[in-house]
Amino acid sequence: IPAVPLAELGKRGWPIPHIVGDYPQAADLRQLVRLLRNSIAHFNIEFKIDEHRQIHGLTLWNTFPRNRKVTWKAELTVAEIGVLAHRFVSLLLQEETHAAV
Repeated sequence: IPAVPLAELGKRGWPIPHIVGDYPQAADLRQLVRLLRNSIAHFNIEFKIDEHRQIHGLTLWNTFPRNRKVTWKAELTVAEIGVLAHRFVSLLLQEETHAAV
């Protein structure tokens, strides 16, 4: 996973998670993917429901394993998650194509 700074990804139109609270933003794509993976793997996820009881976003967070203290917390809308996933897969396919050449 390339360590592209989040600021650069934002300039390219990638959605950047909205940080909740006083936590640091991920520095780059590699760190963001690790944070998202850990959040999902440990089910540190809260579904955000609208007035029609539809999921419109997620709050995700990471914790220290030993004391469960939250170290990162962010929100993404469903649309942002879709764009992020699509762009990430496209980036990986581009990297694979360049590596094969």
